[in-house]
Amino acid sequence: MMWKRLVLVGLLMSSLFTYRQYAQDVASGKIVTCRWVKLAVARWEKDLLRQNTPEFPYYFDEKCANRYISFAQELEHTQGFSGKIVLEPWQQFAWANIFGWKSTATGLRRFRKAYREVARKNGKTVEGAAMMNACFHLDKEIGAEEFFLAVDRNQAKKGYDEAVRQNLRNPTLSRLTKEYRSSKRLVKINDPAAFMTPVSRDHKSQDSWNPHAILVDEYHAHATNELINVYESGMGARRQPLTIIITTAGTNINGPAYQEERTLVTKILEGSIEPVPEHIWGIIYSLDEGDRWEDPAVWIKSNPNMGVSFYRDYLEKRIAEAKGSPRKASDVLTKNFNIWLSSPTRWMDHSVWMRGSAPVAEEELVGRGARGGLDLSMTTDITALCWAFGEKDGRYPLLWRFFIPEEGLLDRCHRDQVDYRSWIDEGWMIATPGQTVNYEIVLEVLRQDANTFGGRSIGYDPWHAGEFERELEGEIELVKYPQRYSGMTVPTQLFERMVIDGKIAHGDNPVASWMMSNVELKDDRQGNIMPMKPKRDSYGKRIDGIVAAIMALHQVVENGSDGSVYDSQEVLVL
Repeated sequence: MMWKRLVLVGLLMSSLFTYRQYAQDVASGKIVTCRWVKLAVARWEKDLLRQNTPEFPYYFDEKCANRYISFAQELEHTQGFSGKIVLEPWQQFAWANIFGWKSTATGLRRFRKAYREVARKNGKTVEGAAMMNACFHLDKEIGAEEFFLAVDRNQAKKGYDEAVRQNLRNPTLSRLTKEYRSSKRLVKINDPAAFMTPVSRDHKSQDSWNPHAILVDEYHAHATNELINVYESGMGARRQPLTIIITTAGTNINGPAYQEERTLVTKILEGSIEPVPEHIWGIIYSLDEGDRWEDPAVWIKSNPNMGVSFYRDYLEKRIAEAKGSPRKASDVLTKNFNIWLSSPTRWMDHSVWMRGSAPVAEEELVGRGARGGLDLSMTTDITALCWAFGEKDGRYPLLWRFFIPEEGLLDRCHRDQVDYRSWIDEGWMIATPGQTVNYEIVLEVLRQDANTFGGRSIGYDPWHAGEFERELEGEIELVKYPQRYSGMTVPTQLFERMVIDGKIAHGDNPVASWMMSNVELKDDRQGNIMPMKPKRDSYGKRIDGIVAAIMALHQVVENGSDGSVYDSQEVLVL
């Protein structure tokens, strides 16, 4: 076949395969990398030593790895650069792992999912398209269906269009394929059932496909795992399906890229998960903790292709522009250094917030006495109720109830880029019937909690809270916290100090953690502060749970969990 001749030519011309030397140089420290790359190399070396053993039924097929690398290097650049693609040593290392490891029992590919994180401008689009073409032409899969997945169609088309151009530029592959431009589909001429096409979240009829390979581009932008799950669920009939995720870091640490894929890969690399999912391979190019992003010596950690697909002066200009601008700085950190941030301009770093991740056992809080904070939503927003409890073992436990309207939930997930449905299913949120939060349910839960825990008071914003006041008057003490500097400065300062000192326990509540990542501070340049949503891109950036926690914690720290808040002389002066 023509593609076999193409690979043979590549093998003869590309005698230099650099992935083994790359692994050695990383292990020795000759090449500067972060700890995740070092751990990926350590996994590679460990697997080579134990291949073909009873406890490790896999082996490395060097000829196969070289064949896929050679195929890629017979493809041509289609934009900017001219000439054939040259896979750099760090890229060859990925290709050798993904395509070289096989199952001893079947001879088929070991890895069924590959997760790769690297900063922008490091050739992700070109390389991802080449990988999809390699699967398309070398895997010998009849009727192979391949999909380029992204949040929007334009993003999905970038990888697909690059793959099509790579076929058209190659004299051999151009005779094997044909593109139907109106439907955005590239097919094999001798196997019309085999095709590749771009797909976005709003694409229709997603459930009827039988994917052989999917490329998920910039997964950090995906609010849920819905799209990738649909296509992975259709891979069951394939012999050696492959999911390729190539992404840069983002600011949604509660999305599936960070919470699911990245977290799993880091556990695999650290050896902290048993049994090891041997079908998953991953590598992360980023800075290490303690690295200064202004230091040119560490730039290569996040940018292994620096000096090839872009040059150092590009980063120098980006850093110069970012100095003095928190928003630009966050953009540089995520896109150019592959650093995950909890928000574009954070109040507190995620690692600081996680000092309070100690578990909170609800059953141990029964009857202890509590102070509450309630942030009421006006329309379709989230309503948040937080209970703060007295100090125990040096920490003040926080317990949340979040309420969200059931109607229109899927649209809200997409709009806000948050997987509310998963939080509801896991018990972190309560869905109420209708288009707006049902306040009867909120009040019912509040009363039940007050009875169970010994709730003494509720802090709230009096603006538009007349009905709430009438319902609870005489049942529980109501404490007003106007949402202005006079009402929120002292409580916010207290909350900040308690979080930094690790004196709260939030139980790693994912909804509260997400909301904390959205909070920015508003100040009047006189030392007065209050929490606020981001000024830009504020849709979906909820902070209700943190506002509720600030009010609740202030009451319990200043007044204890029993008695009246007005017994203390240090209560807020409104």
